[in-house]
Amino acid sequence: MARHETSGNSGTGTQRVVAAVARVTNVIPRLAQSLDTLGAVSSWRAWCLRNGMGRSYDTREALWSGEVLPRLVPPPDSEESITIFEFGVAFGEATRWWLDRIDSPHLRYHGFDRFTGLPQRWRGMPAGAFDADGRTPAIDDARVTWHVGDVEDSLGDIEWATTKGRRFFNFDLDLFRPSLAAWEAIAPSLETGDIFWFDEAFDSDERLLLEAYVMPTGRFEGLGFSPFGGALIVS
Repeated sequence: MARHETSGNSGTGTQRVVAAVARVTNVIPRLAQSLDTLGAVSSWRAWCLRNGMGRSYDTREALWSGEVLPRLVPPPDSEESITIFEFGVAFGEATRWWLDRIDSPHLRYHGFDRFTGLPQRWRGMPAGAFDADGRTPAIDDARVTWHVGDVEDSLGDIEWATTKGRRFFNFDLDLFRPSLAAWEAIAPSLETGDIFWFDEAFDSDERLLLEAYVMPTGRFEGLGFSPFGGALIVS
């Protein structure tokens, strides 16, 4: 009988060890991703300080309110046009933020997205992350135009050189190649006062775009940065 009891206790102990190992194994990838993100955020902050990106803000919304809106929105009696281009809409969180704060009838908002999620893995997220089932956000605003599909294919919807007035470009595509495609479409039409926001600049994809393509033009000044992104203005 004693031998039987010892065997049962040993089996239970083994199960507990296996369960504990399984829990640790499941935690390790998440912990590694968290540490990687912390390292990337720290590296991004150091990069911003080295490159004169301006004031640090706790959130992108605080930065948008403090630095972008005052430059983007003309006086109330002005009929100057405002155009916002959002590359990477997902569920429309940022879209709603801007539409709620700009009541000008002269605003034109262009949202570019596949609405079927990321085409490939990114920072531990699987392909298909941010999938909106192919549906555009339920936003009832005549000032908004959706451009559905891969951004590389829908960039031709806009005649970039003909868009005038105050312009804001919101880069939130996460991945390097579509972000580069958007940049290359816009770059020839850059005008003084154009404002850019890079939502995931802490990550290596958008950072590569900034370091290898955007900053080398020598035309940008920093407006500010958050833990994950940064704003620039064409000077």
